[in-house]
Amino acid sequence: MDKINRIRENIGSVMIGMEEVTEMLLAAFLAGGYVLLEDMPGTGKTTLVKALAASMDCSLRRVQLTPDL
Repeated sequence: MDKINRIRENIGSVMIGMEEVTEMLLAAFLAGGYVLLEDMPGTGKTTLVKALAASMDCSLRRVQLTPDL
């Protein structure tokens, strides 16, 4: 649990005001699930995932989905 708290704190130092999204993201990760982040452009979705990957010393692969694809 200590590792999860450190990850939460690391993400919180980058992403302010996204505690609920961070909790759901961590829950999905711990459950071995997938996450689809949907929101308006410029809300920090990519930054959130980059912070998670950096906190866990992991690489990041991003899939861009737009209606015209």
